[in-house]
This record gives sequence, structure tokens and C-alpha cells, in this order.
Amino acid sequence: MKWSDVTIRQWEELQELTSEGLTLLVEQLAILYDKRPEEIRKIKLDQLKKESQKTAFIATLPTAKAVEKFECNGKQYSIIVDLSNAPAGTYIDLVAAVNPMSMADLLAVMTIGEDTTQERSLTFYHHLTVDIAYPLTVFFYRVWTHFTESIAACSVKELNRIISSDIGGGSSPLTISQTETEPSGTTS
Repeated sequence: MKWSDVTIRQWEELQELTSEGLTLLVEQLAILYDKRPEEIRKIKLDQLKKESQKTAFIATLPTAKAVEKFECNGKQYSIIVDLSNAPAGTYIDLVAAVNPMSMADLLAVMTIGEDTTQERSLTFYHHLTVDIAYPLTVFFYRVWTHFTESIAACSVKELNRIISSDIGGGSSPLTISQTETEPSGTTS
């Protein structure tokens, strides 16, 4: 077993586990093999040890590189690499997908396919494997961080332009940190 055998659903379930020791191992194996924990508890200890060794990779992060195109559940998808050329609706959907973070939702927004964003999200959640999903998610968060910083800087420039044209240039320009404070100087 390897990351290419683990779906986003399984990844997210693994991330939620809080148990320790043998209980944790049983829960992990139940998720990875789509079994109930009761079924895993019936396995003999020597077999449990072998299964533990087969699934030891889950203690590390996936290391595959992000791809521009991939297939999932028999359908082809391509990645939106340049956010500046994406439709405004993609940006709005991206904001919703990022807060709170859902790997399947994020990837559904950032891909192009013949199905709807909601259909892609469900397909990815149940079928897309972590070896593809994880590197793309990391890539998108890096792009997202840069993109939102650029938007914030442009917004401050536009606000300064509006202020100087409405007031006649008498007030001092805003900075990004000032936009987070109220006029009295107290933070909101």
C-alpha cells in the first residue's frame, strides 16, 4: 500500500484520529482498508504487525510533484494554474473552499472538467488519491497566499486613489496594516 491507494476521504479521516498505540493502529487500518475497527481487531498479532509495516508510509507526507492534468474515476481534469486569468466565479468559489479548508472542495474549484464543481468535489473526495491531491493542494495554497497578498496591495492602492481624488489629496496614504484599524487608531 502507498499514498496512491489512499483517497482524500481516507486522508481526512486519518487526520481526525486522536487515539494512541494499538487503538490508533486499528483505527488507521480500518480506514485504509475500508473495514470496521471490529473486523481489524480480529486479526492475529503477527498479521497486524505485517499490516502495520505495509501502512507505515502514513507517518510521512506524500512527496509526489503537482501535475497539470490527471484522471479521476474515469474522467480527465486539468488544473487552473494562473488565477489572474480565471473567471471571477472561480475566485469566489476559491474563497469559500479555503475557509474552512476542504481538500476536495479546493481541488474541485481549481480544476476544469465537464462536470460541476460540486460533482467534482464529491468525485475527488471519494476517488482522488492523496499522491495527486496533496501536492496540488500545497501548490494552490502557495499560489493563493501570493494572489491574496497581491489583491490586498492593489486594493490599498485603489483606496488611496479614491481617497486622494475625493478629499483632494489632503490625507496620508493608507498601508495594508492601517486598513485593519479603525479611524480612532484602535484595532477592530
